[in-house]
Amino acid sequence: MIKPVLNNYSYIVTRSPLRISLVGGGTDFSKFYSENGGYFISSAINKFIYCTIKRHGTAFDEAYRLNYSDVEMVNRYSEIKNEIIRASLDRFSAEGYFLDRLYIGTIGDMPSNSGLGSSSAFSCALDLGLNQLSSNLPFSPNVLATRACALEIDILKKPIGIQDQWATANGGLRWYQILNDGEVVSGDLNLTNEQKVVLSNSLLLVDTGKFRNAESITKTYSHPDRNQEKLLLKLLHLAQRLGVDLSHVGVDEIPNFLGEQLRYSWDLKKNLSSQVSSSSIDDLYETLLSLGCLGGKISGAGGGGYLLMVAPPERMDFIKSHLTSLKILFETPSVHERGTEVLVNC
Repeated sequence: MIKPVLNNYSYIVTRSPLRISLVGGGTDFSKFYSENGGYFISSAINKFIYCTIKRHGTAFDEAYRLNYSDVEMVNRYSEIKNEIIRASLDRFSAEGYFLDRLYIGTIGDMPSNSGLGSSSAFSCALDLGLNQLSSNLPFSPNVLATRACALEIDILKKPIGIQDQWATANGGLRWYQILNDGEVVSGDLNLTNEQKVVLSNSLLLVDTGKFRNAESITKTYSHPDRNQEKLLLKLLHLAQRLGVDLSHVGVDEIPNFLGEQLRYSWDLKKNLSSQVSSSSIDDLYETLLSLGCLGGKISGAGGGGYLLMVAPPERMDFIKSHLTSLKILFETPSVHERGTEVLVNC
């Protein structure tokens, strides 16, 4: 049964923040958390994926025009190559909302395959936009995250965890506990504004110069063997401790404390798979430590993308200057409090 569209919106723009994972990545895979529970700490950052959805005029020959890293013009959504868009439209159709004649465009502040959760950010931005265009039913961040997980993991069968979807839907710097049945409980880390400012000023994203398909790496530990499970348990316990301890750390001690924790996390993560790091990434990491960084880890599954590093704020200008002289690209992220949201609705 096709349900009536409940509004007259014709142009919608949504925005999802990208995320940095501080600790706990890998514990968000169903095979692991169904047996051990999961726990991770992520922060949305001030870098975004934007999604534009517009009713496509009858003056155009095609029913669907898509503009992302590729351009598609097709007459049936089943012909769409972009699997997230195709599966999203198919799901809305199954829910009773057949969305015909659409323009969908997306653009991001950072490259894809950079380890910052861009695919899940797009899934959430698109789902929220299509919901606004069709039913306009209330979508809480938790509902949006759950739907994005279902789309990517259950429908598209991607070998990924549930961290990115929850981080981009909720925004902010938060802890997330995953129960054995997959239910997620989350909360703010309760840092003071001064602590958040110092934390943000201590973060640096450094481009490894390599971009990769994360799925080829996550497949190697989405069903962990005994050794990988031991490493993931250590990451789980580290994340749980960090979730409790970080708010109690003095403002001036945050860089040293967080740098040490991320350094330990990176040592564990590199042992999950030989694909997580490489000689060039290890060399870049050592260079960053020699410049004054206190620790860090790869952002996302590994193999490329960005190194998330922690450095004393007073040392940051010196580090940036040297990275510039070495022609190494970098970004300075900060915590973004808002999750996926509608920017334009008319």
